[in-house]
Amino acid sequence: MKKQRGALAPWLITSLIVAMMYFVLSWRAGTNQLVGGSILSGDLSQQYLSFFQYYRHVLFGGFDQMGYSLSNGMGGLMAGNWAYYLLSPFNLITLIFPATHLPEALYVLIWLKISLAGGAMTWLLQKWLPKLHTSYAVALGITYGLMSFILNYQSNLMWLDGIVLLPIVMWAMLQLLRGKSWVPYTLILTLVMICNYYMGYMIAAFLVLYFILYSIDEFRDWPDFVARGLRFAGASLLSGLMSAVVLVPLVLDITANKSNIHTSMSDMVHQMIRIRPLIPAQLISGQVDPRVPSIFVGTLVVIAALGYFFNRTEKLKTRLLSLALLLIFIASTLMTSLYLFWHGFQEPQSYPYRFIYLMSFWLIVLAARQLASGQWTKRQWQSIGIVLAIFLVYDIWIRHAANLSLGRLAMATVLALALAWLINASRRWPQLRYVIVALVCLEVGYGGTRALQNTHGVAGDSYRTYMKTMTDVLGKATAKTDYGRLEKTFMRGGDRGDSYTYRYQGISAFSSNNDPELADLLSYMGIPAYGYFEAYFGGTQLTDSLFGIRTIVDTTRKTNTKQDFYHYGSREDVHDWPVVAKSGAFTAYRNPNALPLGFASPKHFEMPNFSYVAMLDDQTWLLNNVSGTKRVYFDLLKPHVSYKNARINQSGQYYFLRKKNKHKAASITITYPVKKGVPVYVTVGQQFLDSATISIDGKKVNPYKEATKPTPLGVTPKHKTLKVKITMHDAVIPYKTLQANQLDQKMLKKTMTQLKRGGWQLNTLTSNHISGTITTKKNQRLLTTIPYTSGWTATVDGKPARVYRGIGRFLAVDLTPGKHTVTMRFKTPGLRIGALISLIGVALLIGIEWWLRDQYKYAK
Repeated sequence: MKKQRGALAPWLITSLIVAMMYFVLSWRAGTNQLVGGSILSGDLSQQYLSFFQYYRHVLFGGFDQMGYSLSNGMGGLMAGNWAYYLLSPFNLITLIFPATHLPEALYVLIWLKISLAGGAMTWLLQKWLPKLHTSYAVALGITYGLMSFILNYQSNLMWLDGIVLLPIVMWAMLQLLRGKSWVPYTLILTLVMICNYYMGYMIAAFLVLYFILYSIDEFRDWPDFVARGLRFAGASLLSGLMSAVVLVPLVLDITANKSNIHTSMSDMVHQMIRIRPLIPAQLISGQVDPRVPSIFVGTLVVIAALGYFFNRTEKLKTRLLSLALLLIFIASTLMTSLYLFWHGFQEPQSYPYRFIYLMSFWLIVLAARQLASGQWTKRQWQSIGIVLAIFLVYDIWIRHAANLSLGRLAMATVLALALAWLINASRRWPQLRYVIVALVCLEVGYGGTRALQNTHGVAGDSYRTYMKTMTDVLGKATAKTDYGRLEKTFMRGGDRGDSYTYRYQGISAFSSNNDPELADLLSYMGIPAYGYFEAYFGGTQLTDSLFGIRTIVDTTRKTNTKQDFYHYGSREDVHDWPVVAKSGAFTAYRNPNALPLGFASPKHFEMPNFSYVAMLDDQTWLLNNVSGTKRVYFDLLKPHVSYKNARINQSGQYYFLRKKNKHKAASITITYPVKKGVPVYVTVGQQFLDSATISIDGKKVNPYKEATKPTPLGVTPKHKTLKVKITMHDAVIPYKTLQANQLDQKMLKKTMTQLKRGGWQLNTLTSNHISGTITTKKNQRLLTTIPYTSGWTATVDGKPARVYRGIGRFLAVDLTPGKHTVTMRFKTPGLRIGALISLIGVALLIGIEWWLRDQYKYAK
């Protein structure tokens, strides 16, 4: 079908249809941020909004934060975050929007990428298969742009670049393999790798598999085979070289951080075994299950792809090779080794089967081949009918486990029969192909609405409301230059990245590129932290002071899930500190004992075997060793326990709180004699957080439930006794610790005063340049609370000095007695060598293209 003069290009038609459909579907599902819906859910709400605020700050002048940011938790590398989240050229669109309207900006970003993905697929199919009717190319482009993978995972907007670019890089690869220019393939693959290395890795692996398939299928002789292999390998290598400016710093970042996170495979294996029987049900429109691969690409694709394998006009070798690639994807959903291969040999913490869009892409390609051939024989239809009948019977058998109704199955059957009749009839009446397009739109529209409803978030204006409030509160709290680190007792949703948004130094952070060793240390201090996150909701006055938290913002506002606001307990233990800012229900307190970012400490001490239960003992040990003292900061309180339908017994290292009668309410009340007005920390095992309600002196506490180790809850007693009541939800609660300790404030102040006398007095503080003076009375070590990473260098009085790992986690420099000027500077590891390699790659590409300009053998 020839395009009429003045008509829109088919790929543009597809993009416009997908754009219109996504806008309407998201409107119906309540996720259209532009018309009162909300995209505030999942990692988009908990991570990406903060990262994009950081992105704005950097591009609007905060260049010192680009390589290393003191807003990244206590401080951390940023190369991995740039390479994973922020390097897409589409992201520049967000700069047009005001900071308070960032959710709207991200909705537009997702909308644009999904629309372009559909158009890119139509463009590829028309280039690759000229005989494919335009209506089919448009229909298949729509199924690609609105396939279940995209709609289920669309909030992970950094992955969408790969889905947009996959059809384009596929076409460039075909051109390369046919003897045409290296330039398009090399440049587009480079862009894929730079936009998001994670998707780039998967796409590169897919291209290698397709190259093997293509080379076997097109094999003529060994010289031609070798020449094609060298062409593909050379162009791919050039792409890697040109991406080095991003990939080299990234690899060093991952080596220092993410690669050190090790998770057990047992849970993943058990999960895969449980969901395997449910996979076929995902071929039915609207089937949404976050545990199962999102493989739905429409009934038209399923019918045509099956028809391709039974199409005898296609070479048997080609069909077998195509089937082999499809079987690799199927095996990857069943075998843990292949599953991990696609994910870079690390188990995803959420959003499983992230590679499955490649299988969907391949199914659409196979369907397009069949539709382009126009070959539909009686034997084909019989074979397709048998396979679909088997799927139907199986889905009826597992419908309860897969949450499938007979009505949905009947609708799917009717749709398949209608499409089969239309495909056959359209050979006589071509206009019926547009009915097929309409049916495809209806089917993917229904499935898309259900998928988007599954990701519906909180109120769309909650982010804007929160940001306006926090801008006022934190603006006042950080107005002075000595605010130091700042932390809060609340957050919006699960977002631990407010330090990025409001440009302050904190501890809380959430990123797949966090330092797991730092998280490990903090967790032993009783602070909820694990691998990818730190959430400062379990601190004490000791950790506040030691880690330089000079400002803590508390609130009387209660948790409001509709507004996505969560208040985790209350730091009543800091309410006797000076108030430095107040705005409505929010109050900022100034810590008089907070240490500077660096201070003089003994040069050597050995790390202990930290306790899994006595978090306050771990805090005491750490402070005593960095201060060279032997003091006690917490006094263990003796409890009096009363039981209501409950009892406690011990077995091994665990205690067990049990109901006597499982059907009646049960609780225990623990009364502690205390000093009135002196902070007390009640340390509870994480098992209580999910299995019981905790109240202290009659007030229900809402602790942060993501803790991996026991958490201290800080209160200030108003009487001479403190009552802790634990109301049981489960019949049995195993735990390792439940105790209360009272702080010795005078002893803590004595130690902190001593350390502050040897404090690092800063005159320059940016994320990549820190300088100040410090006075030591003997051979000591300047110990900072800035996490160590390669890239930092130091000078002492203008002379180079070695940077050590203090406490195994933080930047440290050895000093002799006297007054010294210590300067630390940061340069992103690998950035220079990566840039040099990229320049070499560009020069090689230009040279090769110039040398081969007259030697290309263009295929017919």
